[in-house]
Amino acid sequence: MEKQKHEVIIFANTFRIEGDIHILEGERITDFLCSLERKQFIPVTNASIFNHDDGEHFLSMQYLSLNKDEITFLVPKKQVMKS
Repeated sequence: MEKQKHEVIIFANTFRIEGDIHILEGERITDFLCSLERKQFIPVTNASIFNHDDGEHFLSMQYLSLNKDEITFLVPKKQVMKS
């Protein structure tokens, strides 16, 4: 099956991560996260990491393995409303 790229914002501990996750076409992000019960890490591509407190960008990478236990919340970037 084909995978789709979804731009997401992830809050993990003291960091905000903006990047892409790749899930099966037609699968919801929630279902993707629930299906990872036997996997400890979530692959994130095109990742940029920011300090949560001051928003300072301090690292970018093509690939990041994110420990799912560190995630506070994850949202699709297209659903974030600008204030």
